[in-house]
Amino acid sequence: MIMRHKVEAIDYLRGLSIIFIIFLHTILYNTQSTSVYSVIASLFRIRDILLFSVVTVVVCSGFSLFISHKNLQLNLQSLCSFYKKRLKRLLLPWVVYCFIYVVFYAAIYFIFKRKLIDFSLWKITFYGFLAPGWLIFLFVMLTLLFPFLKYVYEKKRHLIILIILAYVISGIISVRNPTNFHLYPNINLSFISVIGLVFSYLFGWSLAYITGFFLEDLYNNHRLIKKELKITFNFIFIFIGVHILYKLFGLNMALYVNKHPPSLYYLSLSLAITFSLLSLFFAYKKYIHAHLKNFLYFFSYNSYWLFLWDALFVTFIAHIFSSLTFIHIYLRLSLQFIFALLVVVGSVILQRKAIKAGLYLEKHHF
Repeated sequence: MIMRHKVEAIDYLRGLSIIFIIFLHTILYNTQSTSVYSVIASLFRIRDILLFSVVTVVVCSGFSLFISHKNLQLNLQSLCSFYKKRLKRLLLPWVVYCFIYVVFYAAIYFIFKRKLIDFSLWKITFYGFLAPGWLIFLFVMLTLLFPFLKYVYEKKRHLIILIILAYVISGIISVRNPTNFHLYPNINLSFISVIGLVFSYLFGWSLAYITGFFLEDLYNNHRLIKKELKITFNFIFIFIGVHILYKLFGLNMALYVNKHPPSLYYLSLSLAITFSLLSLFFAYKKYIHAHLKNFLYFFSYNSYWLFLWDALFVTFIAHIFSSLTFIHIYLRLSLQFIFALLVVVGSVILQRKAIKAGLYLEKHHF
């Protein structure tokens, strides 16, 4: 029974993180340079803090995949079966999403003659593929690396130290040769900056994934709460140390810039917040179990499709609310966020009816 409560804490964490991602998408559209609210500094701070939720989803995914594939063998038949099932689980919903996205916005484009959506059809279609695509690419990469990372974690844990060192070195290269994706398409890429970018991305997200593996060891520990609090404080102290170093060297601490690739500053803060929330969920598991269990379970078990539905409708919803400039920004954001939740939840409910009708739209989590 206690192990079930421990796993429930992960479900709660994943459910909350997907809610934060939906809220993050709501804010992102109000911090773009074309938005009248892009000058409000507090919105940027809220946006930056919410970026931790992506790391949280990766950690939860690492835990779930490790638990469900503990018996994965490193032979051709076993690996082919694993890759086939996992990649199908990731890519098929995205293909369905892309088809629905094109049909939905093409219908709006031709019916309203661009009066509702002030973009070209090709531009919005390209953005629709790209918006969720980077996260799906990330999970495809982690899927391909999973057997190797699992082997390292179970058999060669000393190699994790080398991964950390490689990540720190590539992170230093990235800091000294930054790649600002927000200057696209005018991005100047040198060979050394590409090296730092690729390896920071590879090793940074791999470490976040391995952290999810580590939760399995943590949850087999009888002194769970004490152990979890110790790890949480360790991550907090690591972040404080990284923050001091960034401050001393005058480095950019905006999380929106530090996310791609995941810098040590972004990763340490995100893991500190993730484990703090996990500690709270386990400490208050009885209250959450009694009052919030079904709510958070719904968002956890349907997290992948909730993410895709939000990516589908976020532009549409943003344009609906963009004309309500007479409403105070925080009230408008709250209404927009609630409306987005209702739309994506409603989409999942309709999806369940489609499943009963024999259509492929089964629920998934990351």
